[in-house]
Amino acid sequence: MAVELRGPDREPALAVSRDASKGGLLVLTSAPFEVGTKVSLTVRAPREGSAERALGGVVVRCEPNADDPDGLWRHCVAVQLEAPDEGLEGWLEDLEPPPSFRRRSD
Repeated sequence: MAVELRGPDREPALAVSRDASKGGLLVLTSAPFEVGTKVSLTVRAPREGSAERALGGVVVRCEPNADDPDGLWRHCVAVQLEAPDEGLEGWLEDLEPPPSFRRRSD
């Protein structure tokens, strides 16, 4: 999913989510974020019109993305949410996957 990641005194960074739970997200982004930085995130659902979720948290890990060291998504950033979002996992599960991820029925 598309994520906008914002920290203090910097331009918003575009990111994609790699993993999410009620306690945090792991996102891939081109911009590094310093551990301890308070951030706000806007998670946008694919193919769901304007469905989005605003979250706040703190960066707990930032490391190079070994799968894309020279590409667009150079950094893995782990964000711990300020408070567990009990509805996040259900919201994610309710989203219809894009056609390329749907299982075919034989």
